[in-house]
Amino acid sequence: MAQDLPETLTVREFATLMGFKPNYGHQLKADGRLVLTDDGKRVKVADSIARVKATADPSKAGVVQRHAEQRGAASALQDEPPDSDADADEDDMPAGPVGRYDYQASKAKREHFAAERELTAHRKEARELIEVAEHIAAFAKAGALVRSSLETWATTLPPQLFGRDEASIRATIADQVEQLLRELAAQLGEMAAEAEGCA
Repeated sequence: MAQDLPETLTVREFATLMGFKPNYGHQLKADGRLVLTDDGKRVKVADSIARVKATADPSKAGVVQRHAEQRGAASALQDEPPDSDADADEDDMPAGPVGRYDYQASKAKREHFAAERELTAHRKEARELIEVAEHIAAFAKAGALVRSSLETWATTLPPQLFGRDEASIRATIADQVEQLLRELAAQLGEMAAEAEGCA
């Protein structure tokens, strides 16, 4: 039969030759599943048949067979038929070709990222992951407390320390640091309790 095939056809003629609806030829072209002539206006028939077969989705084989039998075309390609919209998932069709089109690689990548999203959701439920924005806000608030305390020390400590001996100065500064650490721990504890309550 291969010797009876024309060398090139229009996109619509190619779709008709393959037993597809004429408009499906344009979908194949948009998906990069046709080999075109240098001017991009005609389809190289033999090469395009090979590419359509190579980029077929094996999971649609049963659908293809059923539609082939309905059309009476025993030699239908192992490809999803254009009139199987009820059976085909529109998400299986990528937006367009990038270099050499590889349908199966594209589908595998999409499934990989879907699995990654499910894993991330599971890890959040198991409290293995945190929302970065919430924790950045918590540490920013803690940093603000430390900064305001240190700035306050610049005005309140010198009069308290004036004229004291070294041991007394050390004790006063240690008390101030201890108080700041208690306030910081209390603030972080409150934020942690709030986060637990929201989870």
